[in-house]
Amino acid sequence: LMWAIDRLLACTCVTNMTSEAEAILEEEVSMNERIANNGAALLQDGDTILTYCNTGSLATPGGGTALGVIRRAHEQGKALHVFACETRPLLQGGRLTTYELQRLGIPFTLITDNMAGMLMAQKKIHRVVLGSDRIAVNGDFANKIGTYSLAVLAHYHGIPFHPVAPVS
Repeated sequence: LMWAIDRLLACTCVTNMTSEAEAILEEEVSMNERIANNGAALLQDGDTILTYCNTGSLATPGGGTALGVIRRAHEQGKALHVFACETRPLLQGGRLTTYELQRLGIPFTLITDNMAGMLMAQKKIHRVVLGSDRIAVNGDFANKIGTYSLAVLAHYHGIPFHPVAPVS
């Protein structure tokens, strides 16, 4: 958000600010579309996907980041099932992600955050696709507190782990 505010503050008048805001929106929607197209190529027909927090159109302009990837694969006709973690403490996954999945017609199961490891051990998760607040040049990324546990579990169980984020 701060990068967008900096761009707007650099504008010399309200008209320029409005044009800049519209340009930012257009860039973000376009970036989300590219993310969706590239990420959907990673998903296979029949995959079960674990996701965390909310990364759909309620969180970003356009179709979203990680949920945009899932949405695009679904639009391509891939049969997917999503396990949506509730995402404590604010329950963004339980409240927002499930709402979006239901509206999109994507089959899902809402799970408590603590169920992820059991599902991975039972081989019911094929890959983890989640958003990221920041990704560093070296590939490190920052996200919600529960993401670390999911990354460790996915690594232990040999499950592909895909943090998804725009350049911004």
